[in-house]
Amino acid sequence: MEKDSNTSYIEQTEERNGPTLAVSVLLSKEEWDCVQLLSDLKNDWGIEPDSADISDIVAIIHTDDAMLTVAHMGFHIPGGEAEEFARFNYLWPDAEEVARRHESHLFVFVDVSSDKLNDFEAAKLLTKLVCSCLKQKYATGVFNDATVLSPSQYVKFAEPLCDGLFPVGDWVWLGRAEHEGKSGFYTWGLRDFGKEEIEMFGDEDSDINEMYCRLFNIVSYVMNDDVTLKPGETIGYTDDEKLPITLSKGWVIDGRTLKIPPR
Repeated sequence: MEKDSNTSYIEQTEERNGPTLAVSVLLSKEEWDCVQLLSDLKNDWGIEPDSADISDIVAIIHTDDAMLTVAHMGFHIPGGEAEEFARFNYLWPDAEEVARRHESHLFVFVDVSSDKLNDFEAAKLLTKLVCSCLKQKYATGVFNDATVLSPSQYVKFAEPLCDGLFPVGDWVWLGRAEHEGKSGFYTWGLRDFGKEEIEMFGDEDSDINEMYCRLFNIVSYVMNDDVTLKPGETIGYTDDEKLPITLSKGWVIDGRTLKIPPR
């Protein structure tokens, strides 16, 4: 991925609060095993607590860098929120129905207690915790602030962690939408890490799967290399490819977004 800068850019002063370090793991029954969770954290990621407070309701795990909490909420997520957000997962046809059938959930969150972890590292830690929670017998999905992911989707998106890379798909959702007769995608989650959201829409000749892969690769580049894309620059896969980057009012999401053509 090559990025070329050819104009100056005045940075936005918009306040950034960082990522929301909490998600819900949906359960098809009101059961969970906190002892298994501690074992899975150790076996999967080598995470051993300095201390832990566990009960039938909550596991509070203290490490040098953070406090990890998993609380069993013995009820359906109120207001039909999980079902509503699940509709956005065009990659999982059963998402809405699975979300509707959950009976309880694990509220999983990370409270960073030192300056050792930046937003990216804290997000990686939460992803590891969620992956271990997904080994629970009745885990059926992960509800974040964008959609509901299947356990297999979430774990697949987390695979880059094994190579020290950022689990992009678990944190930045590529939503699919239509705009003025054009099909394309928008990102949801980049702003949490101080980046501009991106929209990419193509004409009727654009391959939607190719567009998804191209945008996902751009987002991976942005997150793993901590790159800030700016209007007036270009981006491409080769020295010869120069896709222009612009910034304007969002087409399908609020606020300003970067626009990158698919080709």
